[in-house]
Amino acid sequence: MRPLYARARDALPYLATDIDELAHVVAAERCDAIICQEYEDARFDYAVAAGDRLGIPVIASRYSGNLDFMTDENSWLIDGDLIPVLPGDYAFYQGQKWLEPNVAAAARALRECAASRTGRQRRAALGKQEISTRYNLDVCGETYRRLIYQS
Repeated sequence: MRPLYARARDALPYLATDIDELAHVVAAERCDAIICQEYEDARFDYAVAAGDRLGIPVIASRYSGNLDFMTDENSWLIDGDLIPVLPGDYAFYQGQKWLEPNVAAAARALRECAASRTGRQRRAALGKQEISTRYNLDVCGETYRRLIYQS
């Protein structure tokens, strides 16, 4: 495998800006792996989901919305320390915590990902299966239908 950053070079202009969902997919298609070590956000992370959907290995923080579809079996999850959100970090910071990822653990995961082609392929295939099964159009459509007609 080439160094993980080799194919990602072209994607850096996308990744360095605030991007929409389509740009996530365009950027992900150019990468050998997705590495997402965010502090914040309890959202569904489109960058890592795009990696999973495309069968690209993903390394991400063990925190927040990506845990809805990421496991130790289908990705590399990085632990860290919960830190308080400070004034100016976020509009509704009071009482909130973010995860500060362990950089050494992320580096170990990146080395493992780069060194083990079999491990990369296995985890990427499981990630793709998870996204394709739990978040396909039929499943999401049924979820929305149920939510709309509940009220």
